[in-house]
Amino acid sequence: MQDCSEMARTQLQASNHISDHRKLRVAIVDDSENFRIVLRELLQMLFHVEIVGEASNGFGALELAAALGPDLLIMDVNMPILDGTTAASLISTHFPSTTILMMSGEDSPELRERCLQSGAFAFSPKAKIARHIAELQPQLC
Repeated sequence: MQDCSEMARTQLQASNHISDHRKLRVAIVDDSENFRIVLRELLQMLFHVEIVGEASNGFGALELAAALGPDLLIMDVNMPILDGTTAASLISTHFPSTTILMMSGEDSPELRERCLQSGAFAFSPKAKIARHIAELQPQLC
């Protein structure tokens, strides 16, 4: 039986043979700098991605979406200044070509629903973020 990282690599390898080898352009938004660093390094190790920007709050996410037009914006729900669900609503309205994956340290049906209603394509608990990106990547490329 494969663990999550092996499954992610297997799925990534399969999708890379089908795709045109264009890197998925990703922006990361989380108020924890340490989490952004870990997620950036994990994404670069496991997936065919280019990290085009990072921000620490929802306003930064809006700026990234406007200036860089990432394919995928991975954003925390709970952040200072402007929370992730409010930012997701604005980004999905004004920059619909950017796919939003919301994440949080907590997980509940209510939180998932709130994220999806705000315009996010999907929600993932932070502990399972790599697996969820592997599942989504073929749909994003």
